[in-house]
Amino acid sequence: MNSFHELRLFAALVCSMAGCAANEPDLPSLGIESKRAVIGIDPEIGNDLCQGDLDLVDAQVEHVESRLGIPRDSPVTIYLVPFSVVEEVCGSDVFGCYRNADDAIYSTWYSVEHELVHAVAKELEFSSLFWSEGAAVLLSDSTLYDDRTTLRPVDLEADSLSTYRTAGHFSRFLVETRGWDAYRQIIRGEAPEVVYGESAFELTAEYEREAPYAYPPLDPCPHPRIPQVDERTWRVRMNFSCESPDATEFEGVSYSGRDGAAVVRTAELTAGTYELELLGGEEVLAIGCHTEELAAEPTPPSNGDLYNEIDLALPRAFEAGKVHRLDLADGTYLFSISSGTYDRATVELSVSRVH
Repeated sequence: MNSFHELRLFAALVCSMAGCAANEPDLPSLGIESKRAVIGIDPEIGNDLCQGDLDLVDAQVEHVESRLGIPRDSPVTIYLVPFSVVEEVCGSDVFGCYRNADDAIYSTWYSVEHELVHAVAKELEFSSLFWSEGAAVLLSDSTLYDDRTTLRPVDLEADSLSTYRTAGHFSRFLVETRGWDAYRQIIRGEAPEVVYGESAFELTAEYEREAPYAYPPLDPCPHPRIPQVDERTWRVRMNFSCESPDATEFEGVSYSGRDGAAVVRTAELTAGTYELELLGGEEVLAIGCHTEELAAEPTPPSNGDLYNEIDLALPRAFEAGKVHRLDLADGTYLFSISSGTYDRATVELSVSRVH
């Protein structure tokens, strides 16, 4: 597991039931508050959370409430801790968990969106682990792909899963083909024959025949666009700190390991050769956005010299103060710009087409 998206999807291997407690290590104090959560962060994870991180937590809570039709009245408790602590609390081979017994999330940052689904839906009685984890994967805003596991009718009733990706991919298939209202009924235990007028056998057979290889996130690349200043140039100049509305410690699509605040921007580019230059700050991460359904598995890198999110690879990092030349395919691109400080900084990113 050496890619960010692999981490996010394998982070679905979590324990969301009350009985998953192991040891109780020292936990960080709950000194950070957002509108919908109280958060403690271990220094090994980061020095702080920026405003964009807090906004992402709040937005995910509200997103799950809206999609599943279930409100959460109290703030979610979140402990952001290293993988070693996650293992102590949640068990081995997981990247986070929500424990119903103490109504708290213990997680690395990459699993927070997934675990927030469990925390918001704690009162919802899912009919099986398949539907519970399928909902968490579906609503984690990640790209969803078919891992080629054959889905059987009995799997829909399973309380142990060999792959959580299939549960999420099948859930997205149902939403795309039959809508959210019916999906909210099926996860609450209504029989497929009642909800869809079809048996589990018919649904899984149709899924195996017709589902695409990959779905994009529900809200693909939602970040602000870089202004196009002329026919060949996209440029943005920003002055921001960790307290700025869209500044993030964890850089959205991936975490470079750089301390300090980052902002994320996108640009829609046509195929050609481009020069990328960051003035100020430390580095910019770049990757192609997954924005469309894909019938078949692509051959990476999908966007010329850059990977696409569906390639399940890390973005490339480009050092500030240098000009970097890239051959790119048509697509929407994400640029995560690291300032290297939590204090206010000025950075300028230019993307220029040269051929």
